[in-house]
Amino acid sequence: MHLMTALLPVLMANEAPQFIAFDPSVSDEVVAVMKRRSELEPDAFIAELEKLADRGDVGALEYLGEIYEAGLLNRPKDEVKACDYFERVGNARADSLHNMATCFYNGRGRAENHAKARILYAQAAEAGWLMSYCARGNMLIKGQGGDVDVGRGLELCRFAADLGDKNAQTDLGGYLLMGKVTERKPVEAREWLTRAANQEQGNASYLLGQIYEKGDGVGRDTTKSRDWYKIAHRLGRDDAPYRLMLSFLTDAASKRDGKTVIDPAYTPHILEWGRIAAQVDYNEERRKQAADIVAELES
Repeated sequence: MHLMTALLPVLMANEAPQFIAFDPSVSDEVVAVMKRRSELEPDAFIAELEKLADRGDVGALEYLGEIYEAGLLNRPKDEVKACDYFERVGNARADSLHNMATCFYNGRGRAENHAKARILYAQAAEAGWLMSYCARGNMLIKGQGGDVDVGRGLELCRFAADLGDKNAQTDLGGYLLMGKVTERKPVEAREWLTRAANQEQGNASYLLGQIYEKGDGVGRDTTKSRDWYKIAHRLGRDDAPYRLMLSFLTDAASKRDGKTVIDPAYTPHILEWGRIAAQVDYNEERRKQAADIVAELES
């Protein structure tokens, strides 16, 4: 056997996967129901989708799953029902495979099963769902549901990031920024995070706020830091207001005659973000600290 022939399986295993994106289009029947959305009450709209779902329309099943997963159309969130719909789709849609994997990964709507999630993410990726590549890659990096394979996990995330997946760009940027599973490269991390943040990825925006706040691999810039924290807050990072409050507080505070003095020019900003942090931050200790700072400034 020639050497090249013997090595061919190894070489092919290391090649980048060929990606053909899944076409998420739906049937004409689902399109017709969607066009009538404004005419129908939510119950009637869902009933129309249910009729199609009962006939095996996979687009209707996927959409119904998304409705109950997110609690749309005044429906209460019902993750069990959502996962039931995704499961009924089977292998017919890559996005449903991804959503079913997430049911098992998060343990919401199904009992947590990382081994099954890992398999389903692989199937979804093979079927053309880009987000599934780094979802599986993260599991390989962490050893969830099977053996640890950091190198392969990073490859999968980089592959998806190169193709524009903002979540993969965020995850890859985070790994490069932290330097725990790969060499720390803050400049490259910032590049990936910026690409993700420009696609409205809230976690990437928050990390950029931290990068510019600390001057990590770039000149320290509190204006840019605050701008990114504000974007992160708009995109759902409830811990960003606390960072904004501290940022303004740091610039406002100075020592005078052994006492801490607050520059009144910063007070409105501290109060604005402190009040928000006291209401929305997911950490009870930070909420309390923000409330105490607000109360002290208002006294």
